[in-house]
Amino acid sequence: MRTQRHQRAFVSIWIAMLGILLIGMLGLAIDLAYMVLAAQQTQNSADAAALGGASAIRMEFLNQASLATQAQMAQSYANATAYANYITNQHVVLDNGDVVVGHYYLNGTSTTKHGFYSGDTPYNAVQVTARRVAGSSNGPVALNFGPIFDVPTAEVLRMATAMTSISNAGVIVLNQTVPSALSFKGTGSNYKIVVTLPNGTLGDVIVNSNNASGVSYTGNPTMDISNFYIGSGQSNTIAMLPAGGNVYTYQPPSPDPLATLRTQIDPTGLPNGGVAPAASQPVLVNGTTVWTEGTHSAGLPKNAVLGPGLHWVDGGISGAFSSQSGAGVMVFVHSGDVSLGGNSGIAITTMTTTNAPASKFLKWAPLDIGLWIYQGNLTMKGTPDVNNNGVLYLTGTAAKNGGNIDMRGTPTSLGSMIITDTLSIEGTGEVNVKYNGAFPVPTRVFLVQ
Repeated sequence: MRTQRHQRAFVSIWIAMLGILLIGMLGLAIDLAYMVLAAQQTQNSADAAALGGASAIRMEFLNQASLATQAQMAQSYANATAYANYITNQHVVLDNGDVVVGHYYLNGTSTTKHGFYSGDTPYNAVQVTARRVAGSSNGPVALNFGPIFDVPTAEVLRMATAMTSISNAGVIVLNQTVPSALSFKGTGSNYKIVVTLPNGTLGDVIVNSNNASGVSYTGNPTMDISNFYIGSGQSNTIAMLPAGGNVYTYQPPSPDPLATLRTQIDPTGLPNGGVAPAASQPVLVNGTTVWTEGTHSAGLPKNAVLGPGLHWVDGGISGAFSSQSGAGVMVFVHSGDVSLGGNSGIAITTMTTTNAPASKFLKWAPLDIGLWIYQGNLTMKGTPDVNNNGVLYLTGTAAKNGGNIDMRGTPTSLGSMIITDTLSIEGTGEVNVKYNGAFPVPTRVFLVQ
């Protein structure tokens, strides 16, 4: 009897010890799962905060904000986004130094920079560290069963880097809702968009329309470009691009890159506060009639030679004109359309401090605008020869029957950039843009680390 009692007591002790061990192992498993969850939540928080910061850089870049403002807003957005996330039911609070702004070199090589470099400009990336460690604002993660093993807390730290890519957008079609914002109308394959960079490589096109038919076409049009960004899901546009070209669908709209600059120059965003300047006058220069800076109230005379400065046009343009040799101009079509046909040509050199030094409107030179059509449309038929080394800028809208380029010719260069509400290309029309990189546009925001 005594031996049986001893045996039962011994078994009870072992069962108790085994129970404690099993409880400890269960607790350890629970804490390990808890830490895996905490690590995932920490990474998610870092990812979200980095994307928020990079989105702020994109937005402030488009607003032409200073580098200091870009960095400040990136910090603010990253902190706010992090705080909206949780690690084990606790808001994520980033400490000083947890948000770093810099430049991410995406295509670096072994002999050039590659990856994230803090402080390098232009800013295009944000690196965020989310942490639950001793000494941080959030503190370490408290364990449920860890104290049994004299391990009351655990630490977790995760990092993420997000960047906004800068496009070489030579063409921006601004309208965000209409169908056929970019329209190709023809039956062959001889009508196209071509965007080239100074080094001979191809540039990009942005179409903001989120309409399911934002791009419409017949025949087999082509786009000699590198990247096509569109607000809708029309991935079939890849067929228009050369091998290696990319289509990015469902992209956020890109605002007019000149809109903020315009209001920085003048609160109205228009030359001379929106008031027509004094009348342009014809003067004889070396046997050629040259029109001085000022207003053309009845449209431009055909084959007009324009002297340096701003030329304000009411009544539209329906014929050839050119800037005087060596002179820089900006043609502002305040009212009416611009229509070119046959062999009529345009040759525009934009204003600079050297080719238009006496212009009363020289402050507009940084916008690099050659032809600005305020509320009207541009129609080109036949084989007009257009050579514009500046921006072709249409600020009208489809809702007001303006802001459209109807291209049916093959001009040499429509400009260094085209910004328009809508764009249609017909027949054998060809849109040639020689993008000079003056107004880069941030597009996608994505994680890189």
